[in-house]
Amino acid sequence: MKRIILIGLSFMAYNLQAQVGINTETPKATLDVKGDARIQELKKTSLGDNEIEEALRTYDDCPCFLVIGNDGKVRRLSMSEVNLSEGEGDSTGNQGGSGETKTVADLGNSASATIEDQIIYISSITYTGGEHQGVIDNDVNKYIIKIPYTNGDGGAYQTATSEAKTVGVSSENGASSDISMKITGGTLTNGTGFIEAEIATPSTFNVKKLEATNTQKIADFKFTLNGQEHTVSLTAIGGILDKQYGDGVHNFVYLPIQVTDNNVYEKVWLNYNLGAAYSKLNTSDFNLGINKTGTEAHNDDKLYGSLYQWQRQSDGHEFRNSETIETQATDWTATSPEDVQGKFIVTSNFNWVTGGVSASSGDDVELWQSGGENNPCPKGFHVPTKAEWIAFHKAVTGTETRYDGNKMQQQQLLSNLPMAGQRVSDSNSLENMEEFGIYWGSESAGLGKSGVRLFFKSNVSAISANKRADGLSVRCVKD
Repeated sequence: MKRIILIGLSFMAYNLQAQVGINTETPKATLDVKGDARIQELKKTSLGDNEIEEALRTYDDCPCFLVIGNDGKVRRLSMSEVNLSEGEGDSTGNQGGSGETKTVADLGNSASATIEDQIIYISSITYTGGEHQGVIDNDVNKYIIKIPYTNGDGGAYQTATSEAKTVGVSSENGASSDISMKITGGTLTNGTGFIEAEIATPSTFNVKKLEATNTQKIADFKFTLNGQEHTVSLTAIGGILDKQYGDGVHNFVYLPIQVTDNNVYEKVWLNYNLGAAYSKLNTSDFNLGINKTGTEAHNDDKLYGSLYQWQRQSDGHEFRNSETIETQATDWTATSPEDVQGKFIVTSNFNWVTGGVSASSGDDVELWQSGGENNPCPKGFHVPTKAEWIAFHKAVTGTETRYDGNKMQQQQLLSNLPMAGQRVSDSNSLENMEEFGIYWGSESAGLGKSGVRLFFKSNVSAISANKRADGLSVRCVKD
């Protein structure tokens, strides 16, 4: 946390060629003090108008404040970058203003929808053993977001841009930057949908690296639709938190990883399976820096993670040692009967839901897709669609739905994708660890009995179908 020294400053320039260390033999600044510093009997001084002008010409962004960074170095922040109003600051206690909105994006009055204010997170984290630098720019690191709405009326909205200033302490160098959110015009669907927006900075903006789970506001954007104003708050976060983070059992933290293959394939994935031991915060296993492929990944059970029954939410049933019950749920949200909640449903039926065979299309089989009610992935991510698994399979093997050989088993494109086995629903047995990789897709495979899956072992890989009641691995991809 940065501490603000509440002293208005007029800086004078001095040219010191050497570095001086006090209580340190390796100074890293012109004056490097290890320990406390004390100033005694500092007298109040009055400056004439000419002297003030001369002092401010040295640093044209002053009056200023001194700020002590996490690295111990003292830096200068202008008053426009620091807001000391009572109650301001982020959840970590950092002060730094509210990310001033300069212009509001007006999408016009030809469409209407119900839109909630949004908090959009960008991951930038430092942790024991490594770090991940969040970056925004005007090129490959533009940040694409989707703003959800309901009650859309099918009307058209126009292109518009909201411009803002970033909070100074949200960047690695402590400096504020221009930032914008552009919404490209389009047409609302009738009902539920998304408005897509693009966040960019004119030059590279390195987001402040935070400790796991800490947050820091970067900027606020505002837009209006049919006269109603809405806010999108861009916020830095130390990692990507599990959707159920904070419930006491899902304290998992992930990283986004860009997966690219010669510009033919490009997607952002989470770095681990949901529930992987390496992602469990405050445990001896927590380590976001693991990067394994092939046999090395398949032999590491800390990469395996949870095993979900198809389309079930993260209620605890997915843990490999969860309790079991032989009663089927009566609804897709697994809220009734009450005693099925958090338990793995053991059944010889293809479905873990009574009457599930009737669900082969429509809302009942879209619960794991982007924005779906049961989607277990963190905000901004979803369980891959069939098309997304096909694209990945083709990038690895050269074929879309089946390959005879071990290319998928030995693939190097997406790290930490182990052969984590399965939990068989009719026997409640954990099987085929180190032998089978079986990953759910978010779509039904038809006939009301199966869900799409990616399957691979030592001599074959395929996009195929699996009975919905089995417990399989889940890996999340970005919306």
